[in-house]
Amino acid sequence: GDIFSGSPSGISWVGNMYFGSLGITIPSGMMPETEASLGLTLNSDGYYGLSASSAAIDQGSSFPPIYAISGIDGDYDVSLDTAGQFRDALKDVGSDEYGATGTTTNRPLTLADVGPFYLGGPDVGTAVPAYRSGATARTSHRHR
Repeated sequence: GDIFSGSPSGISWVGNMYFGSLGITIPSGMMPETEASLGLTLNSDGYYGLSASSAAIDQGSSFPPIYAISGIDGDYDVSLDTAGQFRDALKDVGSDEYGATGTTTNRPLTLADVGPFYLGGPDVGTAVPAYRSGATARTSHRHR
């Protein structure tokens, strides 16, 4: 299955833009675009965001409020974009707000942030031998 089939009652896919077939049956409420009209460009934060010519600018659909859940900190008004910057009153479609203001508090993760390298292991580009000559396994048994 995919994220669009079997959605729980009350969930609708409204105002999303896409390019291509996505390999799924496109649900109603999704807006087909051309690659050029989406206007994505690699930005200074290292991910693809909106360019000045994007059809997504100021086209965010209004939606029912996201209800706060006790004990969970969240941006229930969707006032911040994916970089943690402030959206303007006319929100853009997607997680990036073109021309957002404020300090970037979120950035794309790098190999230094996740995975074996973060934990002190080898870099992805380093081969790890599956077997080392002379290696032994040591176990400790404790009896009560």
